[in-house]
Amino acid sequence: MITIDIPELNKTLYLPENLEECDTRQYIEMCALIYRYNKKEIDLETFKVQAIYQLLNLEPTETENQEHEEDKLSNIYMLTDAVDLFFEPDPESDNVQIKLTHINNHIPELKPLMSTYYGPTDQFRNVKFGEYSDAINLYLEYEQTRDENLLYLILAIFYRQKKQIFKKASDDGDIREKYNEATVDERAKTLKILPIGYAYGFYLFLASFHKYITSAKISLNGQEIDFSKLFEEPTEKVASSSLPGLGLKSIEYKIAESGVFGNAKKVRQTNMWEIYIRLYDITKTHEDEKARLKEAEAEAKAKSKTQ
Repeated sequence: MITIDIPELNKTLYLPENLEECDTRQYIEMCALIYRYNKKEIDLETFKVQAIYQLLNLEPTETENQEHEEDKLSNIYMLTDAVDLFFEPDPESDNVQIKLTHINNHIPELKPLMSTYYGPTDQFRNVKFGEYSDAINLYLEYEQTRDENLLYLILAIFYRQKKQIFKKASDDGDIREKYNEATVDERAKTLKILPIGYAYGFYLFLASFHKYITSAKISLNGQEIDFSKLFEEPTEKVASSSLPGLGLKSIEYKIAESGVFGNAKKVRQTNMWEIYIRLYDITKTHEDEKARLKEAEAEAKAKSKTQ
């Protein structure tokens, strides 16, 4: 966070250096600007100037004092260099991309019309695997099509009204009504009255978290679990068909086949983190077995050479 002192106004302003440091208002406004910039509706210079106005909550004004106006604009342009901190090099090109490091939800609730819709908690801790799987499928589709409607569908998957008053929160603290994929389209129509900053802001949160989960290391029972192992490309070349994979759907089927959480429907209703931990356990058991067989094979070869 950059501190900006304005002695003549006896005021101190704070300029975030990334999306993670933004408050809810700043986050929504910045995400709207990022959306417009990515769609090439505004150029980089305009993006940076407008970002400073939004981040510092300034109102563009004009005065008759030309010198004062020039000083003000000069100060704004000096600050635009700080907006570069929101970007990082894109490893797949010579361009830059928005820095995604936040795993906390900057938009905990939505209030379109007269109703309140509650979103997932930080790090998606109260999210079931089914809703996360459905959302990632839409996320990947948006990456290909850039269809704005998909952003509101993603929003509608996660943001739901509170459970009826006589129903308790689930074990993971989820106060939202149970996820039902059949109600998503209708809810998306309601949420679409919200400015694009809300929908794109949540999309960036989902993208940032998905980036995190593919490399996360968490401590469980005193041991470190490296989730990146679940997403690594196999080092051994394995024969396969030309048919595309099913992504998280394949995980649903794999976990359902194990029977640990029950059938596919129950898997979808299980907390997402529990699924990933169980998948890690399955993967580790598989890798341990491969290592054991490899070691046994090596011992057998060595024994045959001595005979």
